Amino acid sequence: MASRRILEKNKYQFLEKIRLSPMDEESQDYSAEIDNYLKDLKTYKVPLMGLSKDVPSKEDRNLFLNLALIINDDEKLKEQFTTQKKLPLKIISKRLEVPLFKLEVYENYLCAYTLLLDKKYPLLSKTLTYGPRVKEHLTEV
Repeated sequence: MASRRILEKNKYQFLEKIRLSPMDEESQDYSAEIDNYLKDLKTYKVPLMGLSKDVPSKEDRNLFLNLALIINDDEKLKEQFTTQKKLPLKIISKRLEVPLFKLEVYENYLCAYTLLLDKKYPLLSKTLTYGPRVKEHLTEV
């Protein structure tokens, strides 16, 4: 199981295309989800200003996307995260073989992604455009 999880940390990547959807009918729902998401960020002590200061590399953002998906999929990690309102960084580091210092530096990003990809925010998570990782050595013709 652990080796499968290690492989999954490279499964998805953010796509360059931005997914746009009409917001007219759902705008109130989006607004409510945004308000709830911002409240959750406060509850988990994730400062919005901190997210705009130290922006991770594209490679690290893809890593955190995958880690957030794994955390949301893993009952024990998800439960620890929601009850303690803090990511179990040492467990994540050990189980998924990610350096602890990297998780500590970008903990707020990982927390924000984990919250955003939670099933509580279906409209907001739809705005994230990600898909299976494309092989690096292949090029489009």
